[in-house]
Amino acid sequence: MRTFVCTILFLCLAFVGFAFEPPAMQCITILDNTHLKVFWKNPANAASLQIKTYYFYCNNIRVDSIVTTATYHPYDFGDKVINMAGSTNSFACFIVAKNAAGEQANSDTIRTLELQITPRPDLQTGGIDAELNWQSPMAQLDNNWGSKYYIYKRRAFENSFTISDSVPNTTNTYLDLADVCENTIDYAIGIDHKYYIPLIDGSQSQRNCQFMSSPKQATVIDHTQPRMPILDSVSYLEDNQIQLGFHSQDPYMKGYIVYINDPHVELATVYDQTYYIDPNGAGRDYYLSVFDSCFPRSNASIITSDPQSGMQLSVTPDACLRKAKLSWTAYRNLADGIDRYDVWLSSDNGSTYQLAGTSTTNSHTVENLSLNQPYRVFVRVTNQTGTITASSERVNFNLQADESIDFSYIRSVTIKDNHHIEVRVHTSGDTLAFQKITLQRSDDGINFTPIETKPYQTSVAAYQFEDMTANFNKNTYYYQTYVTNSCGLEAGYSNIAHNILLTGKASHLENILNWNNYGIWDGGVSQYRINRRIEGESLFSEIDNTAGTSYFDDVSTLYELGSKFTYYVIAEENPNDYGFQDTSASNRVTVEQQPGYYIPNAFTPLGIQNTIFKPLNSFMPTDGTYRFSIFSRQGQLMFHTSDPNAGWDGRLNGKICPAGVYVYKISYYIPGESSPIIKEGTVTLLH
Repeated sequence: MRTFVCTILFLCLAFVGFAFEPPAMQCITILDNTHLKVFWKNPANAASLQIKTYYFYCNNIRVDSIVTTATYHPYDFGDKVINMAGSTNSFACFIVAKNAAGEQANSDTIRTLELQITPRPDLQTGGIDAELNWQSPMAQLDNNWGSKYYIYKRRAFENSFTISDSVPNTTNTYLDLADVCENTIDYAIGIDHKYYIPLIDGSQSQRNCQFMSSPKQATVIDHTQPRMPILDSVSYLEDNQIQLGFHSQDPYMKGYIVYINDPHVELATVYDQTYYIDPNGAGRDYYLSVFDSCFPRSNASIITSDPQSGMQLSVTPDACLRKAKLSWTAYRNLADGIDRYDVWLSSDNGSTYQLAGTSTTNSHTVENLSLNQPYRVFVRVTNQTGTITASSERVNFNLQADESIDFSYIRSVTIKDNHHIEVRVHTSGDTLAFQKITLQRSDDGINFTPIETKPYQTSVAAYQFEDMTANFNKNTYYYQTYVTNSCGLEAGYSNIAHNILLTGKASHLENILNWNNYGIWDGGVSQYRINRRIEGESLFSEIDNTAGTSYFDDVSTLYELGSKFTYYVIAEENPNDYGFQDTSASNRVTVEQQPGYYIPNAFTPLGIQNTIFKPLNSFMPTDGTYRFSIFSRQGQLMFHTSDPNAGWDGRLNGKICPAGVYVYKISYYIPGESSPIIKEGTVTLLH
């Protein structure tokens, strides 16, 4: 009876009104069968409000709390893992914040998405559709929520969900017309949500959360006839076989029938895929029809009336002018009409291609080609909506002539073992000898000064220079090379390339890395690989990759492994016209997290729980500077360690110590300080 009265009193106080600005719920994530994670945004003046406690409620039950300590302030954080053992996957959670004056403020409530499905029979056709209804995560969705709810579907013979449709986030219902023949479909609803958390330096960091409902199943019956399919494209593959791409105007069709040259000459029946490869397709006209999952009870749709065929390409090379003229047959009956033809050129036998030009007619001239270089080319047509493309046959050609132009190309600028900058250069020396090659350096990318010269060498894959004077931890350096040809003239100036300068700083529970984009590869950068070494480890390990130039490393789970984290990034090159894919390493930076700890006031060595007395340390140095000691009241040393993860078992020389009060002493260093932090206190040993 007392518990019931207290609960009613608390709820009455909680919902009277806000005594101060409350926290705002942002996200709820189900981690596993027994845990979920809630995210919230604190009020802008959380520190001045002196919030002392956060109480967490889910499904109207108080499930957890956070209490202020000397080193742990709840208004510095915005997420919490909650144990919900024995619960369902349906949650509605909110927070009650309490300040030093005893005032309380309630957050808004955030819910998991709940989906309900109602069968909707069609009495005229005998079909059954599925009506979906769901409840929004919050009473009001602001601009940080996605503008759409996404409808996910998975048919009985599919392995995963796919997005089939979407509705505005102001709508909580959807009618899905059946498109399978008397079978089950699994449904789910999803919506995206972004929010921002403050960082120590005053900036904000964006976070993203995707809300997904639990899957629900419905049995539906198809009651529509398939419509005419669309033959998207007829394309030559890399081996010059013909590939047909097609799709139905209705989703979830069962198969297609391909016809050639005459709309009644059947070539093949295709099941469960939207393409067909014809190894003997040159010069053929293609037609198409489709049938659904009720086949053969229902008839196939009518056959497409406008045939399509692959484009045939011819190339006329001109070695004297270093160009090649291309001409091809016009593409017929492309859906939505032709927008353009793109010419794609490869110098590595078709492994990679670069865009070499665009035309609105049936011809194009490719210029500035290299001599004695094998090329492979094809033409791709695109329709006016940009939704359909088709490719011509592949044609190989070569401009055979004597090489007559000097060139150099900086393959990579990289920092070797955090010791010096290495510059690797590719030249025309394999076909055209020169006298020497010179490396220049610049601080601004404009004014260059020669720093090293190497003589010409035969059979050199790459000239390698080492810049031992570069202060690569602070500056960006630009490099350029040129060759002195057999006539004594400077020629073949290279691209300008520079090193990657990495910087890092610590935020709460994460390390923030920033670097400049590598410059410059002809193929561009494909990705940056992030490498990290934790304090006490001798080797780096790759932890992630990104296409951007910044990275947030969440180290919240690594708090027991020390305070220092060392990083460097490696840029990877996209394939270029020379056939290279090089890498470039940045300098190394070390980021230190702020150490912290929490000390219990008693322990029971002979008990079942709490048998070891030790600080709950986070990001303590593991370099031996940490000290933790236990003394008796008479000053006798009972225990000592420099391991941040070690504790006292209440014994001295293997024997349990008497119950009573003991003195502890902790010392450690924080980043940037020359004097240690020293903390002393007492702990009670209980029997």
